[in-house]
Amino acid sequence: MKEMNNYLFRLMMAAAILLNQGGLSLAAGENPFSLFEEEAQVVTASKKMEKVSDVPASVVIITRKDIEKYGYTSLEDILANIPGLYKIDPYYWFGTMTYGVRGFYSVGSFSDMVVMVNGVSQQEDYYESYPLSKIAVPVEAIDRIEVIRGPMSVIYGNGAFFGAINIITNQPEVFDKPNLVSASYGTGGDYRGAVRGASHSGDITVVGNASAYGTDGIDEPYKKMITSPSGLGAGLSDDGSFKGQLEDHRRFMDLSGDFGNFHGYLSYIQTKMGIVDVFPSPSPKGHQIDVSAANASLNYEKKFSPEFSLKGTLGDRSYVINYDYELFNENNYAPQIFDAHSYNVALDAFYTPTHQLNTLAGIERRTVDGVRGSLDLPGFGDFYQDWEQIANTPIITDSAYTQVDYKPWNKLKAVAGVRVEKTHDYDLLDRRGITSPQLYIRRIKIDTITVPRAALIYSPTREHAVKLMYGEAVKKPAFGNQIDLVPFPSVSALVPATMKTTEVNILSTWSRKLMTSVSFFNNELDKLISREQTPVGNSLVLLSRNAGKQSTNGVEVGILSEPFQNVETEISGTFQESKDKAPGRTHITPGYAPRFLGYGKASYRFVPKASLSAVGRYVSKMEAAYDNNLNARLGPAMGPYFVMDVNLRLEDLLRMGSFISVRVSNIFNREIRYPVTPSELWPDKGTLDRGRELLVSLGYKF
Repeated sequence: MKEMNNYLFRLMMAAAILLNQGGLSLAAGENPFSLFEEEAQVVTASKKMEKVSDVPASVVIITRKDIEKYGYTSLEDILANIPGLYKIDPYYWFGTMTYGVRGFYSVGSFSDMVVMVNGVSQQEDYYESYPLSKIAVPVEAIDRIEVIRGPMSVIYGNGAFFGAINIITNQPEVFDKPNLVSASYGTGGDYRGAVRGASHSGDITVVGNASAYGTDGIDEPYKKMITSPSGLGAGLSDDGSFKGQLEDHRRFMDLSGDFGNFHGYLSYIQTKMGIVDVFPSPSPKGHQIDVSAANASLNYEKKFSPEFSLKGTLGDRSYVINYDYELFNENNYAPQIFDAHSYNVALDAFYTPTHQLNTLAGIERRTVDGVRGSLDLPGFGDFYQDWEQIANTPIITDSAYTQVDYKPWNKLKAVAGVRVEKTHDYDLLDRRGITSPQLYIRRIKIDTITVPRAALIYSPTREHAVKLMYGEAVKKPAFGNQIDLVPFPSVSALVPATMKTTEVNILSTWSRKLMTSVSFFNNELDKLISREQTPVGNSLVLLSRNAGKQSTNGVEVGILSEPFQNVETEISGTFQESKDKAPGRTHITPGYAPRFLGYGKASYRFVPKASLSAVGRYVSKMEAAYDNNLNARLGPAMGPYFVMDVNLRLEDLLRMGSFISVRVSNIFNREIRYPVTPSELWPDKGTLDRGRELLVSLGYKF
C-alpha cells in the first residue's frame, strides 16, 4: 500500500509539471465537450453544485440526450455501460441482476454503491442493498444520472463502498418540451408505456412520471445452464425449459415538487418477476416474487445569507417482498416474506466565509423500526418451517460528518472530510420449528466507525486538472447478515468490511474536439462479508462471515471526441489486476474480477433530426468463486464476450415533437454467460443473458 501511494504521488507530480508547462488554452465556452464549463456540474459528490473538475472523485454523467441518442432501454442497460461497472445476472432470489465495480463483485444483491433517486436513498433495510427490482425507474423518467466513483462514506455513510449513483427525474427546466408520452414493443414480449408531466410557475415546479414495462424473460432449455437438470432432485426434466418462468413486469410512479424553500418527493414501485432460488421450479410459472416499495422525502432549504445556508431532510421508506416458491412440484407451495420500514432525519449546514473556503457539516439519524423475515419450507425439515426472524428492538444509527474545501490559491484546492457513525446495540430474534419450536436471541454490537477522505486538485490551466485522492469506506453487516448467526452463538460476531482507496484522476481538454480522462487507482479491501458454507460442530452451515481480503490496482482511460462533423465518439477501457489476499488464498485469482473492461459509443447525425448510434462493451474472462471446503472453484470460468447495440432515432417525422426509435440489442447475437455464484449454485454451466432483441418506440414530446 505504501509503495502504491508513493508511486501515485510521484505520478501526479510529474503529470502536474507537464500540464503546467504544456497545457493548451481555449476561449471560454469554446469546447462543447469540456468538463470545465459551468454547465458540467454535479450535486451528488458533496451535496452542493460543483464543476466536475473541482469534484474530489472520478465522475461519469449520463444525460437525457445520451439516453435518447443511444436508445438505452432500462436502468440495468445504462449501468452495464458505465466504465468500471460490469453486469452479472445469477437470476438472484432478491430480484434482478447485480454489478461488479472496479474488479470487485459482492455476492448477492447490489450493495457496493449508494443508489439514489433525486437524492433520496433507495436502500432496502434487510440486506442494506439496492435491488433494481425495488428502484425500477424507467428510462423515460430519467433526466440525468450522476455516477461518483470512489469511496463516498464520508458523505453518504455505510455502503458507499465504491461511490454513489444519483438518478435525477425532476429537472424539466432543462428541456424545451418537458412533457412526454411514449410506447414501445419488441421481441421477447418486451413492452413499455410511459407518461411524464411537468408544470412550472414562479417558484412552484411539479413533475410526475408513470410507467409500466416488462418482458417475457429468458426462454432457454435447462440443459443450456445445467448439465443434468433431473440430477438436481427437484422434479425437473432434462428436456424442460425456463420459458414463462422468468417474466418481469414493473410499475413505477413518482411525484416531485418544489414550493419555495420546500422540496418533496414521493415514489411507488411494484415489480412482479420470476427468479431462481436453490434450483429452478418444475412448475410452469416458476418461483415468483412480488415487490412493492415506497419512498417519501421532504426537504427544507434556506439561504440565510450569501455565506450560510441550511438543508433539513425528513425521509421515510418501506419495502415488502413476497415469495411464491413452487418446490419439487407445482403443488408444493413455500411462502416467504421480507418487509422493512425505516425513516431518517438529517440536517446539513453549508458555510462559505470566503471564496477560498467552503465547509459542509451534517448530522443524521436513521431508524429501522421494523424489519422481518418469515419462511415456511415444507420438505426441508422442521428447522425450516414456521420460521420468523425479526429485529426485537429498533436499529438506530447516528452520524456526524464534515468536509472542508480550501483553495490557498486559484490553481490548487485541498479537500478533507471525516464521518463518525455509531449503530446502537440491538437485539435479533430467530424463532422456528413446528414439532419442536426453538427460540434464539442475540445482541448485536458494532463499534463506532470513523472514515476519512482527503484530496488535492491541481488545475495548472482551465483545460487541465490533476486530482490526487485518498478515501476510506465501510460496509456494515446488515440485518440479513447478522440474523444468520443468531442460532449459532459459537460463531464469531461480524464486523464491518473496510476499503482504502488511493486514486489519481487526470482530466484534459486538448482541443475543441478532444477530451481525455485517465485514472490510476488502488483499492485495499478487508474483512469482506460473504455468505458461504461454514463449519459448525460436525456440520457445514450457510452463514455470513468476515472471510475476504482483496486488493485491486487499475487504470482507466477515457477519450471523448468528435473526429468528423456530426460524429461523436466515446471510448474507454479499464485494466485491473485483482488479488485475493486472504490467508492461504494469495495464489488464487479472485472470482468475478475480469482483467479488462472496454466500452465504446459512437453516433452519427446524418440529418438534423435523425441519428444512428452504436454502443459496445467488452468483458474479459471471469472465474467463479473458490470454495475452501471443496478446494476447488464452484464452476468453470466464463467469457470473454463482446456485445454491441445499435439505435436509429428519428425526430419530428410525423409532427413536431414526435420521435421514433428502433433499437437492436446484442445485434451479433453473442452468447453471454456469467459464472455460478455462491448464492445460486444450480447453474454449473453458468447463467445466460439475453440474445438479439428488437425494440421499437414511438413517442411525443410537448
